[in-house]
Amino acid sequence: MDYDKQRKRALRLFKGKKYAELRQAVRDGECFDVLLPLAEKAGAIEHWDKFIDEWKYYAGEDWDDITDEMRREAFPKLKEREWVRRAYYDWSGISALYKNK
Repeated sequence: MDYDKQRKRALRLFKGKKYAELRQAVRDGECFDVLLPLAEKAGAIEHWDKFIDEWKYYAGEDWDDITDEMRREAFPKLKEREWVRRAYYDWSGISALYKNK
């Protein structure tokens, strides 16, 4: 998904006062390295199931609140080949789980 579509999706998804700092960073065109910690701090994990594959991959890789169980449930739902491959190799508990099947 291109950046403009991601930006619009984020602005629709993250509403309310607690997301004000994140929304401003999205509007300012900040990169994912800036947005990811802001989203984690704001509690965006509540929208985990609505994340696109790319967001889910990075959150699953970096956020402490994302559990192995959440990653295992999300992995088979990833659709984009790049993020499936990355998650397979990088997400804690995924590669070992699927290599043993």
